[in-house]
Amino acid sequence: MTMIVIAGIPGTGKSSTAKALSKSIGATVFLEPEEKEWPEIVKNRETYGLFTGITWFRGVRVKQLFDADEINKKGENVLLDTYYDKLIHLYLGKPGLNWLISPDDPYFKATQEMSKTDYESLPNADIVVGLKISDTVWEQFIESRGRDLDKLESFKKECFQLQTHLLNAAQQYCLDFGKKYVEINQEFGSPEKTALIIKKESFQQKLINYPLLNISSEREI
Repeated sequence: MTMIVIAGIPGTGKSSTAKALSKSIGATVFLEPEEKEWPEIVKNRETYGLFTGITWFRGVRVKQLFDADEINKKGENVLLDTYYDKLIHLYLGKPGLNWLISPDDPYFKATQEMSKTDYESLPNADIVVGLKISDTVWEQFIESRGRDLDKLESFKKECFQLQTHLLNAAQQYCLDFGKKYVEINQEFGSPEKTALIIKKESFQQKLINYPLLNISSEREI
């Protein structure tokens, strides 16, 4: 059927939205690990380096993407709450991403080469849902989820600047690969409400075939 991915800067409610949408359309959902599940090599960025954390997350997300692709090929709807590894090639080095990796990092060029290959080679989603958020609503989301990463001054200062570049990348991806893009203005509140808006929009555009049964299975690392 359809592979759907949620795109947005960290803290936009992608996971909660993906969970709610998966239940609404009867889809298997793949979610990024929560901070409590991150290993020490991710949490201790100063010791182990930013690239080490990037490659750990990539390993998790790429497996999910290939697993999702197999489910999609079997004729089922599938959802992922991230598409960074496919899109980052289009915005790596843009303002707002130094908290992840900066052009001064010795592994920046390696990240560029890896991201370019990923853009060309990783499985393609059928629909990209871009979650657009205002700075005030974003701050509410960040405060409510309470991650240690959110407390980093570089993250809080820079991350919101990334939104335009990331959403532009999502649209460019859809143009490059002939896929569909849906953009939703995210609000603070019920993820079920956001899921309903996405479902309504996709139904109007005839993007998703919904199964008769409203069943979802949730796969988390």
